[in-house]
Amino acid sequence: MRRKTLALAAEEELLIDLTFHKVSAKLVADFKEKIGIKGFYWVGRHLVPRTLFYSFFFSGLLILEATVFGIHYAVESYEFTVFFLFLGLITGSTLVLFTVESYIAVKKLNRKKREGYR
Repeated sequence: MRRKTLALAAEEELLIDLTFHKVSAKLVADFKEKIGIKGFYWVGRHLVPRTLFYSFFFSGLLILEATVFGIHYAVESYEFTVFFLFLGLITGSTLVLFTVESYIAVKKLNRKKREGYR
């Protein structure tokens, strides 16, 4: 309870301080909301690249394909084996592509944070 009271007091001080500097309280309240950034989703207080969610999807798909391939490997024909190997290759390369894109997006976002969003 005390922590909540301290947080509320700090917010009130912020509002008073910013209104003293001719910044309206409504403008401060607008800044409390999370803004949307193209290509990112908010997860809690963190920005997560959209491509990371795509890579999660393709990793699940690759696991599913590997499971089906493992179950049916002994009883299926050569064509089935080749089909699933090509399918796994395509899914795996897509997974790697989206994972690398996510890594690049996170590095770029962190670099902009350090530079102060210029």
